[in-house]
Amino acid sequence: MPAQMPGFFPDPDGALRRLTDAVQGLHRAAGAPSYRKVCDRINRDDSFPATVSRQTLSDILCGRRLTQWTRLHSVVVQLLRMDKSQAGSEAEVLAQFESLWSAADREKNKRIALPDVPAARAFTARLRTLVLAPLTSVTDVSERLHHAGSRMSPGALANIAGGIRPPQRHELDVLLHVLAQEGLAPSPQDFQDLMRSYSATTPPPSTSSTWTTN
Repeated sequence: MPAQMPGFFPDPDGALRRLTDAVQGLHRAAGAPSYRKVCDRINRDDSFPATVSRQTLSDILCGRRLTQWTRLHSVVVQLLRMDKSQAGSEAEVLAQFESLWSAADREKNKRIALPDVPAARAFTARLRTLVLAPLTSVTDVSERLHHAGSRMSPGALANIAGGIRPPQRHELDVLLHVLAQEGLAPSPQDFQDLMRSYSATTPPPSTSSTWTTN
């Protein structure tokens, strides 16, 4: 693969490439409307599950990153409404895109899975004991995480709990915040041990933004 020039993003590949190709096809079928026009229509309509910025739309159409499903959902529906020749039902097309998005999400999680090494196993064990197990006694965990400012989906939480991928630092902070609100925070010593094992496990940030979820 040729070296990437500074300021340019690498081309998406695998499941993200297939998803990007499909969204680009929708955009072309809708007459290649401007990013401003697409976003304005989405953001003025309260029926959409999420708002979309022009930067996010650019990321989606260029395949720079895997965005949240709610934002992709909004983009797909709006592009379908702008395509006068669209024959299939909105629900059918959305189901196809959700399948493509789920495949890309699984591939992303597989790429950033915790390595099977002692440091990773030690962190996962502490995470389950000190954070995830106490969370089972908290009602409406997803709602509590949302109110705490987290965009973590139930699927993302399940991936973390299953050791499929490590939590990002902000995700770990939110989980600990919710526990503290419930009076279930780990002791200072347990907290130090948890963060030490997390630091030993977490790889340095990647320079590629391909798999950053927005």
